[in-house]
Amino acid sequence: DRHSLPLDVHLMVVEPADFLVDLVGTNGIRTVIAQVERLSNQQEYTQLALESGWQVGFSLNLYTPLEAVENDVWKTVSVLQVMDGEAGSQGQSFHPSALAVIRQAKTFREERGLHFRIAADIAMNPETIRYAREAGADDFVVGSYLNTDTTKRWKELMEENV
Repeated sequence: DRHSLPLDVHLMVVEPADFLVDLVGTNGIRTVIAQVERLSNQQEYTQLALESGWQVGFSLNLYTPLEAVENDVWKTVSVLQVMDGEAGSQGQSFHPSALAVIRQAKTFREERGLHFRIAADIAMNPETIRYAREAGADDFVVGSYLNTDTTKRWKELMEENV
């Protein structure tokens, strides 16, 4: 049942830590994901999220390197989201170069013995999900794909076992 799914909240705002207090008490939140490029203090954000009982996630624009996430917070990261461009607009084109970022993140995770999930947010649909899965993504953000004929497209995704 899609209505009982846990929520992963992507905060595409300047200073996402400032918005965490507004989410306290919201039912169903599993992970709060901060846009790295809009966050000035990763330590503070991580601490606030963990204290609120949520998993920590970071999202990177396509050309932001993995090194933008500080070394000392990686051990707390549950989700690394790879964007198809810049945060803030849906319907962007699929960028095959994002697959290289996913591969790099998978290698980084394995080499460091980390356990974060890799979420692909790169124009996901049944076809591109297959590419992202092959590159090493674990989760797939399908927002734009569901914008038209939601019921039909939801069924297509479920039939593809994504």
